[in-house]
Order: sequence, then C-alpha cells, then structure tokens
Amino acid sequence: EGKIGTFWHTQGSGKSYSMVFFTEKLRRKLTGDFTFLIITDRDDLDRQIHKNYLKVGKIRDTDKVRPGDSKTLRDYLKGNHRYIFTLIHKFRPEVKGQDYPVLSTREDIIVIADEAHRTQYADLAENMRKGLPHAKYLAFTGTPLIQSGITSQYFGEVISEYNFAQSIEDEATVPLYYNKRVPQVQIVNEDLQQEFEAIVQTEDLSEEQMRQIERKFSKEYEVIKRDDRLETIAKDIVNHFIGRGYLGKGMVISIDKFTAVAMFDKVSFHWNEKMKALQKMLLKEKGRQEREELKAKIDYMKSTEMAVVISAEDAEEDKFAKQGLLIKPHRDKINARDKDNKGIEDYFKSETHPLRLVFVCSMWLTGFDAPSVSTLYLDKPMQNHTLMQTIARANRITANTIMGVSKICGEVIDYYGVFRNLKKALADYAQGSQGSGVQETEIVKPQDYLKELLKQSLAKTQEYCLSVGVDAWAVLKEKDINKRVALAEQIADSLLINDETKKTFIVHQNTVSNLYAACKPEIIAEKDFKPQVEMLENLRGVIDRKRQIGDVSSASDKITELLNRSVLSAEDGGYYIEEAIEIDLSKLDYDKLREEFAKTPLKHIAITDLRELIDKKLGQMLRVNPSRINFAERYEQLVKEYNSGSMTADMFAEELAVFMQDLSEEDERHIRENLTENELVIYDLLKKSTLTQAEEQQVKLASQTLLARLRDTKDKILVTDWHKTHQTRLQVQTAIDQILDRELPPTYDTDTFQEKVLDVYKYIFVNRGQFVA
Repeated sequence: EGKIGTFWHTQGSGKSYSMVFFTEKLRRKLTGDFTFLIITDRDDLDRQIHKNYLKVGKIRDTDKVRPGDSKTLRDYLKGNHRYIFTLIHKFRPEVKGQDYPVLSTREDIIVIADEAHRTQYADLAENMRKGLPHAKYLAFTGTPLIQSGITSQYFGEVISEYNFAQSIEDEATVPLYYNKRVPQVQIVNEDLQQEFEAIVQTEDLSEEQMRQIERKFSKEYEVIKRDDRLETIAKDIVNHFIGRGYLGKGMVISIDKFTAVAMFDKVSFHWNEKMKALQKMLLKEKGRQEREELKAKIDYMKSTEMAVVISAEDAEEDKFAKQGLLIKPHRDKINARDKDNKGIEDYFKSETHPLRLVFVCSMWLTGFDAPSVSTLYLDKPMQNHTLMQTIARANRITANTIMGVSKICGEVIDYYGVFRNLKKALADYAQGSQGSGVQETEIVKPQDYLKELLKQSLAKTQEYCLSVGVDAWAVLKEKDINKRVALAEQIADSLLINDETKKTFIVHQNTVSNLYAACKPEIIAEKDFKPQVEMLENLRGVIDRKRQIGDVSSASDKITELLNRSVLSAEDGGYYIEEAIEIDLSKLDYDKLREEFAKTPLKHIAITDLRELIDKKLGQMLRVNPSRINFAERYEQLVKEYNSGSMTADMFAEELAVFMQDLSEEDERHIRENLTENELVIYDLLKKSTLTQAEEQQVKLASQTLLARLRDTKDKILVTDWHKTHQTRLQVQTAIDQILDRELPPTYDTDTFQEKVLDVYKYIFVNRGQFVA
C-alpha cells in the first residue's frame, strides 16, 4: 500500500541525519534510480534538511532541488531528480477547486515526511498522493499523532523507535526542568477549553481565525494578553535571564505575533532599566569581587542582542500599526543577510554570536536545533505533540561552556500553566509505544529537584574528602582567618597526593559548581549553599594553582617565586609560542629549589607547581623539535611511578629537578651544535646511528643548506599556499629529495634516505608557518 513505516525518534536525536543515512543506504543496497521527495510544512525546516544534505556532500549548492513554486515542483516530479526538498503547501492545483493531476506513476519515488502533522493528512497531502499514486511513504517524527492513530494509518506502523526517556538516559540530550513563575499572573482556570488550546498552540492564524477565536474565547484571550500581566512577565524574564548560572540562549514563546512584538518592546524597556540600576550599584560598590561581578553582568547585558522571529503576511505593517506596534524593523532584521550570506537563524544558532534572546509564537518551535538554547519562557497554550516539540528546543547537548559554566540541563519557565498538560504529553510521547517503566514525573522534573541533586552532590563531595583523610568542611567552621587559610592549604595539599585523587575531587567540584549554576537565580537567596560551594571553588583554585591562599612568606610561595624567575616576560627578551610564555630553565637556582622544597610542609602543592612548569616547557620544546619525544616518555614514566606510590614526594621532587636540568641542557643544545633551532630539528631528523665525526658535520651542513634553499625566494620552492594542491606538495617533496641527495653523505642506503626525506617533508608540512619563503 506504499507505506514504508513511521520512524519515531525523539527531538534532538538527529532525525535529519538519519534521513541522509536512509537515502544513501537505499541507493547503495538496492538497484534503481530513486527520487527522494522530502516534505515539510515549514520553510525553516525545509532549509535545515537541505543544508544537512549539503554539509555531508550529497548535493551541491548549485543543484536545482528546491522548487520555488507549485508549477516548478510539478515539473520536477515529471522529470527524474534524485532529491527534491519542498513544502507540502506547493501541492496546490493550478486552478483553485480543480482536481489535482497525476504527475508520475513511477514506483521508485520515496516520499519522506518530516514532522508535518496536520498538513500530512489534509487536502494538500491528498493532492500529493493523487499526483504520485505509486510512491512509497515514510514518516520521520518525534511526535506522531497517537490519539487518532492517523500517522500509522497514512505511513505504516512504527519501524524504529527511540524515545525521550532513552535519549536522556543515554545522555544524547540533557534533562529538562520546569519552573512555574509569577503565580499572581498565571492562568489559574484549570477548565480552559481544550478547543482553545488546540487551535492556538501551533499554527500562525489568519486574521479571520483570530477574530473568530477572540469572539469565542474572549475571556481567555483577555487574561493572557492583559497589559499589566505582560509587563510583570517581561520584568521577570529580564531578572531571570541575567541571573542564570549557564547563560545559554533563550526563547520567549507568546500566544500570537502581536504579543511577541509587544513582549520584545516590554523586555527591551526593562532590560535598559535593569542596566541603569546595575550601573548605579557599581558606582556605590566598594568590594573588588562584587564590582567585578557587577561589571561582568553589565557587559553581558550591553552586548546582548534580541530579535522577533515571526512569519510574514500581507499588509502586516498596517495590522501591527493598529495595535500600536512596529513590525518593519523586525522584518528587516529577519530578512537581512551579511557578506557571508548568514542571517538571523545562523546568528542564533551560533554559540558565540550575541543574539541571545528571541521572541516567537510558532516559528523555530519544531525541527530547529540550536544547542546553546537552555531556557524557554513559555506563555502560550500548548498540549500533546506541540508541547513536546517545543520544550525539546532546550534539550540539545553542547560541549561549549559559557564563562566556565557547562550546560547540564534545559529549563522551561511556565507563565501560562501549560505543565498541567505535561503529564499527559509525557505519557504519550516520552516513553514511546512500549513504555520505559519510568514515571512521567521522573522524565521532566520541577526545578526544585535540581536543588535536591545539589544537596546530594555536596554530601558525596564531603564523603569523598573524608575517604581520603581530609575534612574540607572544617574550613567553614574555622573562624580565625589565618587558621582558615592554613587549613585550606593543608587540605588542598592532601588532595594533590596523586593525579587520581586530584581528578576525582575535580569531578565532584565540577558537579557541585554546575548544579549550583543550574539552580540560579533562585538559589542565590538561600544562605545554606553558597558558603559550601565557594569553599570548594577556593580549594579548586589552589589545586589548579590559579589562586594563592597562603601568605607570600610561605615556603610553597617561595618555590613559586623561584619558578617564576624562569618565565621570561617580553621585556626580558621572551616571546610567545601559541600564547604560552617562553620559559628559560637555565635561570633556575636548582640548589635553592631543593632547599626550599625540603622546608615546605605543602610538598604536593610544590610538586604541582613544578609539574605545571615542566608541562609548559616540554610542550614548547616538542612543538619546536618533535624528535625530543624521548623526554616526554621519560617524564610520563616518572609521573606514572609517583602516582603508583613507588616514590615519595621528596624522591619525586628530586627526579623532577634532575629532569628539568636535563631539559635545560637539551634546550641549549642547538647553541653547542652551532645550529639554529630549525636547523637542529632537521639535523636530528636526518641523523642515523652510525655516523663518523666528518659525516655528522656533513649532515649539519645538509640541514643548513636545505633550510636556506627552501627559504630562498629566488628558488620559489615554498610558494604561497603550496600545501593546498597535490602538484605543489609533490614539487616541495621532490626539491627536498634532490637537495638531500646532493648534500647527505653517500653512506645513506636507499631505504634510509627515502625515510629521512619523508620525515623532513612531514615536519615542514606540519610546521609550514615557520618556513614561509
């Protein structure tokens, strides 16, 4: 019957990429010349799927695969296109009321419908099926229409299922938490007609539909759109948005287009008022840390951009003007493209772009993936599949942090009271057709549950500290500031006894920090949590050596001072390598270092300082000369022995001091060899084990000659962008081969010679920035 089936995978699970995999697998596994017709009911979804096929190279930007109108679509379907991306709305007859014609009787047209709910079962969908009577149909959806069973009737039974609960369990999406806000302006009537919610929850409504709804449901509309109610919500949005811990992007979802624009105006006003209030506080504030926090918040607010994203309609400027609203600036912003052909959607999806808050009513609520979206402000009647689609805008995973804070969850702020419908929606969609054995209330939890997780995380952190013999919470009980500082240093030192102890503490502290951030801004007012969280942050600062708790006279600080003398500033003639300051280990007084280490009670902190310096220096030296890998292997073995407990702290510190002295000698070897750093690298790559003294000298000369020839602009070996084409890469490798063939001693056999040529070529290719002709 042409029904392939229903592919039911939850939002955020990569359905549009699954489409790519499906179409490619079908072409690979089965013979035939298939046409894949990919149907959506929104232009932004159509663009997104088309873009994904472009990204993976299945189509080209110049391919004609998106028909601009109904006539072009009919022409495409009469032909033989591999892919066609279009909207269901383009299946309109040429003349209104006319029967839709048969476009193709082919049996190898595969129709893939994406999240097109009502439009897949109405007149337009019937036109499509009349036009393509022998096509095969497959639905990709996160929310099939379950109550009516209509999705399976049209597309077939579920053939693959991956539900909301599974995606959270697999950590393919982040968990969601909801928060009922400002109850004084919430909709409190639990008996609002479901018909009203069903009508306004999804589609943009025509002017006539709006009038019908306003006549039939005037009371509900009046409550939702009441000006003082919207004013209160706008003010709350501002306070909440800037007070969050993870400052992800946000979406304000309103009942209609007019309210979306009105909310933009109101939020913009209160945003500016809040900035003024913070600037006044900054002028009065004396505390350094408090001033820095205020300044960071003000800077964030100044840089933040907002936008309205709503669909266009005829004569909209007049319609909005009648409501006392301006739409033209918003429409201009929606339609604008920059020099790279990027627009508002690209900006909002970018994790770094300052467009951080958008106001919508229907657009971007389905099939829109922006991983940094973490907060939804919901003030629109919703239920069933639309509610599930909408809340999933905030469940995408991102590895990026904002101001050091990770996204561990999404948050839905409910101003309307929508979550009275949540349990039913979750029962239908979150657990799939078989159910998962998990209660609906455990899948999307109230935000207070985050506070419980924070309590548990703090308890586990305390339990871990006690298990390694330290009581971090004792710092909070100590009233004397000097004793508190000393105790904190001792605890940090104990947590640094080996890498495993350090890593485990960091995992616990990260969890506490991220949960505390997720509970903001509400948790700030609660005094029980902040001291514990800040104490753990301070310990982490000492462990990471980003904060000195002790006074400058302590022995551990004296070691730090010694190490700092080996770091060259720009005035000392130092320079930067990939933003790392150059380190000169020859400046270190190693006898003094050993003396200070013997005196310090905080040996593990001192070892951490030594290792940090070695890590930086070794990294710099390996970048310059990769043949020094033996030093990295030796250092790795030392650390491994220390972590296993086979070396005491004193023994390990002595081994590190010897290692640093050897590193220092290696760092200056090019001077003893009378070579530059680059010449030494080439020399090391070219050397072989059996060379006479005269041959060693000849290899040195070969290194110098090779670099001189490569850098000689007259020879034009390293031309601009030489690495980008096969031909110019081959020319460089041939030049190296010819030069070394002339310059190296004749004792190099063919295999050794070719191996050396390849080693040198690889080094020059990887480090090509240092060898500009």
